[in-house]
Amino acid sequence: MSRLKRFLAVFVVLFFYGHSNFAAEKAEDDLLSSSQKSLNEYRREAERLARWCEQNGLREQAEITRKFVLPILEEKLYLPILPRHYQKDQIPDDASPNLVYWHDSWNRIRQNLALKLQEQAKLALHENRVILAMQMISIALHASPDSDSLRNALGYKLYENEWRTQWEVDQLKQGKINHEKFGWIPAKYVERYESGERYNNSKWISKEEDDAFHAKIENGWIISSEHYDVQTNHSIEEGVRLSRRLEIFYRVWKQVFIQYLASSSQLAEQWEGKRVLYKEPRLRIVFFKNRRDYLNTLQKDDPKVSMSVGFYDDKMQKCYFYKHDGKTPNAERDMYRTVFHEGTHQLFNCAKKVNPTNQANFWATEAAAIYMETLRREGNYYVLGNPQDIRVLSAKYRFFESKFYIPFGNIVALNARTFQKAPYLPELYSQCGGMAYFLMHYDKGRYRDAFVTYLDAIYLGRDAKSTLFHLTAESPETLDSQYEEMLKKIPYPKNE
Repeated sequence: MSRLKRFLAVFVVLFFYGHSNFAAEKAEDDLLSSSQKSLNEYRREAERLARWCEQNGLREQAEITRKFVLPILEEKLYLPILPRHYQKDQIPDDASPNLVYWHDSWNRIRQNLALKLQEQAKLALHENRVILAMQMISIALHASPDSDSLRNALGYKLYENEWRTQWEVDQLKQGKINHEKFGWIPAKYVERYESGERYNNSKWISKEEDDAFHAKIENGWIISSEHYDVQTNHSIEEGVRLSRRLEIFYRVWKQVFIQYLASSSQLAEQWEGKRVLYKEPRLRIVFFKNRRDYLNTLQKDDPKVSMSVGFYDDKMQKCYFYKHDGKTPNAERDMYRTVFHEGTHQLFNCAKKVNPTNQANFWATEAAAIYMETLRREGNYYVLGNPQDIRVLSAKYRFFESKFYIPFGNIVALNARTFQKAPYLPELYSQCGGMAYFLMHYDKGRYRDAFVTYLDAIYLGRDAKSTLFHLTAESPETLDSQYEEMLKKIPYPKNE
């Protein structure tokens, strides 16, 4: 039942909210129309089944079935957390005939929906609409979470009754387990680790000796996960915790920006169960135990580090962070906003070979990073985008109250140097946050594909000052007007 509820709560949000109207698609979008037709057909069937449930005393089942018609939430992007264990929905042996009828009917309706979306996702791939295809795949997986082909499309395969990535399967075959505290370690080490011993340089030592050995960052622990190597002198446990948050961050980034990482043909091959052909980056993180260590280690090479709370070094292709002390109420949240921001820069730079000209359009790289700062978990979903985020609200305040605004036609002309040397840098960052939200969410996400393609052009050095306007098929003035329209509709928080 719980999985059904999760599916229903997110479906409408993802389905309509995720589609874009790219330049050539504005007049007519047959693929979107067919998807909407499938949706409307499902709604009619779901409502008929819900009424039948009410007439036969199945009020809980009627409520579950009707969850589908929840309002469409355009202001957030919901990414469902899929169950890891392979499990089929089952009904108790002593279930009443009416309950059996509802169960079978509801499963049929959902399976029909999943099959239609699966076919439409294939058409989307054929039309090279990779983002749309990925969103359809995610939605269909809620209806059919144990579908081999759909799981393959997200890079999962069934292994020992669990959905795993190939990397995880390889670790398990090597005799490792993903321990709650210690991460991926050999299963034979678990008992000794839990008793306080540590394996270091081919011998067993005490936890205290291990802590002393790794006290300096150059000797820090290396916590390896599927996509990250985290070097830290804080602790194994904190390094594992960070690496897990980073893996979630990576998967969300990959799902949202899949078009940046993979082509439609590559995704289609993955869908068929073939080994991933596009390159998955290996990402390096240096995580200090406190700010003092962060400054003492890095400030000697770059005095400007004292003004930072974390950064991405594009020459070393590493991110540098430190554990916040927790003295402020939002220390943990603020730390991860920095992690996600700088981690976004790292991903776009490391996911493929880039060659940016840095002649213009620098604002968009910051806008994407600011947007990813909003990543958080809400119930059974990972969520991006928030009209009440501090960056968006600041953009609104500065637009209407401070009268600060650099129009689209002007901001695209700024390069990295002119952007970062601007005397109004805080205002620029808040505007980037507002503009990112606009391009990802305005009018049910109509510019989302354009924004991802725009970023691709920037990082590959194929951009011009007109690129954004070509991709959106809108003039700078029209985007300015729509941006203002969006900001007007965002309410300020109510005073408590």
